[in-house]
Amino acid sequence: MNSTHVRAATALTGALLAGALVGGCVSKSDTSSSTDCDNDTCKVTLSGSGAAADDVFGHKLSVSDVTDDAATVHVGSDKGSAREGQSVEVGSYRVQVVDAASKDHQVTVEVTRR
Repeated sequence: MNSTHVRAATALTGALLAGALVGGCVSKSDTSSSTDCDNDTCKVTLSGSGAAADDVFGHKLSVSDVTDDAATVHVGSDKGSAREGQSVEVGSYRVQVVDAASKDHQVTVEVTRR
């Protein structure tokens, strides 16, 4: 490779890395979570695709397949799906989907130790 090709390849690599870093920052800033726990119950609200709460009874909590009235809730490596107002067993927890909105990818759930 001559020096012109090396400079072009270096510039392209730098541009791709910068784009990946900026892209990662933008998508991360569009997510949020709030967690309110007492002894046996946590109420968690997640907003934005990819949002997660890192400490719900020592486990990561995330959601997927969000619709306007249902979601799949992941607690650690376990998961379960429920509609608004319904509860589902997820591992050693009972999870109730309180509210789900696909437009904002926002879900509120209550997680209770069994």
